[in-house]
Amino acid sequence: MSDQKEITRLSDGVKEILARLTERQKAILIALVKLFVRSAQPVSSGQLAQIFDVSSATIRNELAFLEDLAFLSKDHQASGRVPTDLAYRFFVDEIRAELKPDQDEQARAERALLGLQRELRLLMEGALRHLTKESGQASWVTVPILPDLRIRSVDFIPTADRSFLILIVTTKGNTRHRMATLDERIDASWLSYLKEQLNNYIGGRLITDVDGDEIGRIFAEVRRLPRKLIEHVTGFLDELGQGSERIYISDSRPLLAQPEFRDVTLMNAVLDVLNDHSLFNTYVRDIFGEDDLRVVIGQENVETKLTACSLVSARYKLSGAVGGTVGVIGPTRQTYDLNIPLVAVVADCLAELLRDTPFSL
Repeated sequence: MSDQKEITRLSDGVKEILARLTERQKAILIALVKLFVRSAQPVSSGQLAQIFDVSSATIRNELAFLEDLAFLSKDHQASGRVPTDLAYRFFVDEIRAELKPDQDEQARAERALLGLQRELRLLMEGALRHLTKESGQASWVTVPILPDLRIRSVDFIPTADRSFLILIVTTKGNTRHRMATLDERIDASWLSYLKEQLNNYIGGRLITDVDGDEIGRIFAEVRRLPRKLIEHVTGFLDELGQGSERIYISDSRPLLAQPEFRDVTLMNAVLDVLNDHSLFNTYVRDIFGEDDLRVVIGQENVETKLTACSLVSARYKLSGAVGGTVGVIGPTRQTYDLNIPLVAVVADCLAELLRDTPFSL
């Protein structure tokens, strides 16, 4: 699977097009998206004319302009317009800054999940039920499986002038190693001092308790360390501390109820991805950039089998880089203004409930 494109906002070219839109044209586009999401039927000029209190002819002119800019497509059988992926992207970007989870949604999520945190499976199933019920879409939750690895010692074993083995020994006597090759020679005394400082800090700690900032401070104290050496050591520690993830996916029947998925070929393509848990979990991880909340719409999906879908997803963190994701997946026609806050609230609830969990993940 190729790397996910970073599309968190409209492209620069589209931003230039948006600059040409009047406020009324933007309002018409937002209203049309809301009407289509609610009804799954092409939106007529007459419907919009009633909302904006102008003539149908005026609305038709505006819709034709928006269609020329690829925000709308026309259903000739019903002589109405439907939003394109670009229109949904515009809609999400316009409303996202104003979306705030309300107290009622927070309370509903807490009621649905509170009391389940002592049993991981029940908590995940409760999260899926809540997401699916509130969104009307299929949903997923991932949870980290933390490595039970406590470090006894770190060592550096030279193998050539510019190469050495990074060796980590656990308190159970197991070993982990990585080869490191530098662009320059490194004085053995620097490695010896670095090993001493790292062992003073890391020795006896769980790998998940190793603080990256503290490791950075140790590197800063050992002068003239090659950057590649720092990257090798920090990368190795990060890799050991990440563990793995378990993904839970809801029943796919909510998707079958959507008119967009009456096409059996289309539905089977989506189910192929959802039923391959490893594939879907990898894809979910790949769609996140720096953002903790991502909305991927239609053709923005690098996975071609999902180009008829939108994913609304949020990341939650437990400690450092350790955490998981929650999200909903459905057709591009979905209630983004409800689903974005919903997913964010559930992510926050899971972070709170799992932070001091009494069971081992």
